[in-house]
Amino acid sequence: MSLEFTKEQRAILINQMEILKKLDKANEKEYEQKIYALYNGFSRTYSEFFGEIEEDLDMEVQEMVYDVFNMYRSLKNSFDELSSEEQEQINKDELRFKGYSGHTEAAYLQFANFVVLQLGKYPEIKRLIDSGKLESLDSIDSRLSDYKEMLPVWKHCKKMKENQLNSDLSLEDIKEILGK
Repeated sequence: MSLEFTKEQRAILINQMEILKKLDKANEKEYEQKIYALYNGFSRTYSEFFGEIEEDLDMEVQEMVYDVFNMYRSLKNSFDELSSEEQEQINKDELRFKGYSGHTEAAYLQFANFVVLQLGKYPEIKRLIDSGKLESLDSIDSRLSDYKEMLPVWKHCKKMKENQLNSDLSLEDIKEILGK
């Protein structure tokens, strides 16, 4: 897909290139070329100058990634509030985010990497990577179907706790979410 700009967008880009040309004398010729192409509507060259820009990522993918991260945060925080006897009934590894498959869930993986590694959100996931407990956010296995099974259960459990003073998940809630 090639880039297309309206006249207004081209005028804004020309203005930006003029500013950059003044600030970056070493690349003045490159900015002149871009200005000339934009001014004359040489749309074939836009992609060469600016690269290809991806379509917007589906909002469902983005929401799913955030929901999965929030679910694992909730599972971990609730687990930490359980008694030691209750904690022994759950395999702690099952409470750890497992990632997304780069082969079959690439959009999810790409967005998850952006959220955790570039935006710095969900530092507990980054700590798992830094500690070696999670090699990367790229999982060998597809995980999406697991997450899609777990999320409705987690959302239901959280909704049931909405008006309660203690909104932590119970041992039974955690087991139900994990499919135990």
